[in-house]
Amino acid sequence: MNHLEPELKRLMNWARHGLAPKPDQAPLGFSRRVLAGLESEQTAPSPLVFERLVAISAWASTVVIVCGLIFFASQTRSGESVLNFTSAYQFLAKNILP
Repeated sequence: MNHLEPELKRLMNWARHGLAPKPDQAPLGFSRRVLAGLESEQTAPSPLVFERLVAISAWASTVVIVCGLIFFASQTRSGESVLNFTSAYQFLAKNILP
């Protein structure tokens, strides 16, 4: 009664039993789903974070340099030795430290 070709019967038998995936293999199409999920995530790119850190450090160094220049300009010139830092200590004690 069954008039199918033997090759077609063999293919239908394989389809009926199916091939179970091995436990160490990922299912078919899994890598595409993983990549699609990774692309959909919205995170801050690392170059922007790096640029922000560079900008903050640049501003901080500018503030330190300006404070040093103000300190240097406020020092009075005298004939004393350059290794004498008492005037710098007095300036800090009077103006910066309470």
